[in-house]
Amino acid sequence: MSTEAYQEKALSVNAAAKKYGVPQSTLARWAAKGRIKVLVHPERHGQKMLVDEASVVAAIEHTRRNLPRGNPSKLAPPPPLTYCPYCGKPLPC
Repeated sequence: MSTEAYQEKALSVNAAAKKYGVPQSTLARWAAKGRIKVLVHPERHGQKMLVDEASVVAAIEHTRRNLPRGNPSKLAPPPPLTYCPYCGKPLPC
């Protein structure tokens, strides 16, 4: 196999967010937790952080596999109200 197949494909966080539809804050949190591989850390504020595209795809797939299935409204009913949302007094007010 050629050496090109083993090289990481560098992608900025901004470009990854646009390409895969994931918020930049989520990608930054994944990078801080070590879920995606960071190739270049910014030395100063405002510089680009480069991440490995394959690790971004793997993190997105991991997240999508672990989402609950079915209708979200049927998974967890909302908790019953015990206080009035307008005045803050216990119900009935």
